[in-house]
Amino acid sequence: MQCMVSVTSCKDWAVTTVEGLGDRAKGYHPIQKTLAEYNGSQCGYCSPGWVMAMYSLLESRHYDLTEQEIEDSFGSNVCRCTGYRPILDAFKSFGKKHKSEPRDIEDLHLCDKSGRRCSTPCAKSKEDGWCFIKEVEEPRVLQINLKDGRKWFRVNRVRDIFDVLNGEGYDSYMLVSGNTGKGAYPIFAYPRVLIDISGVKELKVHFIDQNLVVGSGTTLTDLLALLDDVSRQHSEFAYLQNLYEHINLVAHIPVRNLGTIAGNLMVKYRNREFSSDLYLLLETVGAAVTILDRSGTTVHCTPEEFLGVDMSDKVITSVKLPPLSQNYLFYSYKLMARSQSAHAEVNCGLQFYMDRVHSTVQSARIVFGGLSPKFTHAHNAENFLIGKKLFDENVLQDTLKLLDKELIVEEIKAEPSIEYRRKVALGIYYKGILYLCPDNLIKPRYRSGGIDLKMSRPLSKGKQVYDTNPTLWPDNEPMPKVEALIQCAGEAPYSNDEPANKNEVFAAFVTTSVSKGEIERIDPSAALKIPGVLKFFTVKDIPGINSFQSLKISFNFAPEEVLCDGVVKHYDQPLGIIVAETETLANRASKLVEVAYKNTNQKAVYTIKDAKTEPGRVTLLFEFPAFGRGLNVRKVIKGTNNIFGQYHFTMEPQTCVSIPSEDGIKVYVATQWMDSCQMSIAEVLSIEENRINLFVKRMGGAYGCKISRSVQPATACCLVTYLMNRPCRFVMSIEAMMTILGKRLPSTNDFEVIFSS
Repeated sequence: MQCMVSVTSCKDWAVTTVEGLGDRAKGYHPIQKTLAEYNGSQCGYCSPGWVMAMYSLLESRHYDLTEQEIEDSFGSNVCRCTGYRPILDAFKSFGKKHKSEPRDIEDLHLCDKSGRRCSTPCAKSKEDGWCFIKEVEEPRVLQINLKDGRKWFRVNRVRDIFDVLNGEGYDSYMLVSGNTGKGAYPIFAYPRVLIDISGVKELKVHFIDQNLVVGSGTTLTDLLALLDDVSRQHSEFAYLQNLYEHINLVAHIPVRNLGTIAGNLMVKYRNREFSSDLYLLLETVGAAVTILDRSGTTVHCTPEEFLGVDMSDKVITSVKLPPLSQNYLFYSYKLMARSQSAHAEVNCGLQFYMDRVHSTVQSARIVFGGLSPKFTHAHNAENFLIGKKLFDENVLQDTLKLLDKELIVEEIKAEPSIEYRRKVALGIYYKGILYLCPDNLIKPRYRSGGIDLKMSRPLSKGKQVYDTNPTLWPDNEPMPKVEALIQCAGEAPYSNDEPANKNEVFAAFVTTSVSKGEIERIDPSAALKIPGVLKFFTVKDIPGINSFQSLKISFNFAPEEVLCDGVVKHYDQPLGIIVAETETLANRASKLVEVAYKNTNQKAVYTIKDAKTEPGRVTLLFEFPAFGRGLNVRKVIKGTNNIFGQYHFTMEPQTCVSIPSEDGIKVYVATQWMDSCQMSIAEVLSIEENRINLFVKRMGGAYGCKISRSVQPATACCLVTYLMNRPCRFVMSIEAMMTILGKRLPSTNDFEVIFSS
């Protein structure tokens, strides 16, 4: 979570890193050793993250988890090498088979003081002893003036929020709690005033008057625990168990530990296309949002009404969940690209108040998300159902027809097509009716349509056996990988682990915003005005050859430009390099360079099918002459197979660190092709090859994209070092890699098969 949490939010935190968990000096932690023994690391780049996630999980649950709970807790951790099986097997070894299974007290080493599991016996550990500190009264408002001119405030009361804003102004501010919304919608530049409200206890309370009132600062993790407890203890809130199951699919554990109710709703407020599951559920059950303004006035509104409120001088203080009788039927579902930790492509909530005597609908709430920023309720369908028998076949068909006409589905960037999402929405409604329908009114063959397969998935298992001949041991004796332990402990260095150097700068590509055309003018002045932005380089600053594919190297068939020479070859082609004092600043400044183009009306080529229509782009590589022909032709089948481009998705980004040395440049680069990298850098800088000293210890995944693609950022990084005589660090973001470097190449195959009789 370090990519989202500001260091200024970490007041009173105790931070444990993977190095603090265990290392060669003090010994390795059982989690680190187990992951290594189970062969759970390959490139090792993701291993520390897995270890810390598992450690946090065990600590937070007092080392009392089942294997199923452990497996369900890692839906968002990514490994591109192992296939997950050895990692899950390693971690599930820390769990019980079943909840009822007693724990082995001897294995747990329970602490006499805390009752929790200890990593070392208390008598041998100074850190586990009690310590007494004086209670220090916190200042009501803590202020930090940041280097970039912004101001950070930490407040402890809701009233303090308005006191700060009354003094600083309401024109540019942001309330910060978990800051997890940044993961869904990246923040390009923060407002002038940042107010940390994570310490406001008033926003974290909960109680039952008639409704269940939950403070808006409650994290999703705490909300889940609350929903689970209240649903079991109060029959009028039994429906909250359905909300618990749905919210359990939202984000992943570290995000839920920090993300809050109000934060999630404000992401929806600012980005209406966001398919917020929390918003959907609150609107479906008829919850109310409580809002306080700077005058002290409190208003209550529905989640849908909240979207129309001017929130510039207001704070969400709580949400109210109503009690519901057994006459209410509730169903919700989200369609995701994965079974866990993925946003909803389409989500839906259904709630019906039923007349049990006549089996008719008294009121209905049909809510959708992911269709359009403008659409929430299917009001026509809701009104149609009143007085109707919900599970009547004709009523179902008429409702689906009404929904098909009523649903407003619009294009949303990066989401599936309009037609697809429309059909999914109708399908989810049908699925909900199948789920809610009493068994005596539905045929068993249709009942399965209402099952949520994600919820019924059993514990995964798999086994691989590799037999070796013991008489040949130790030559072929199975053993853990030699570097597995240091990978699991974060002791294995990668290129970006090269320590920061004095006067080090950071670089980022500035790219074209058209796919074809000519560059007419480049104006970097807006970027260079930002304090900390140092230089901007273009193709004119390259002293040697403008190509990162040296033709002196075998298998390099054509040159490729480091920076655009004026004629744009593809969208997001690098045209310049921005240099700044920090990585964040470089990436931000790269978006501020203004570029003017001409001749941009040329037809872009998006697919192989398009390219084949342009003779100049088609070259015969080789052919296999026919050796005969069939005369008995009875059937001819023709067709085309297409494999589309796919992002390589390495865990480690494209990375290079270049440092001036007495005889040239030291280059720490993540590459699979050292000789091509060295030769290309030398040619770009127009210096001797032996002045380029390359160091490659290991890579955090490559999958082919660090053969030739790694050379472009490496040459750019070394160009900055050469021109400025300063160390440079070039770490490409995942967005930059996706757009600039391309993907696994697409391919198309036209075939014709002829059959005889």
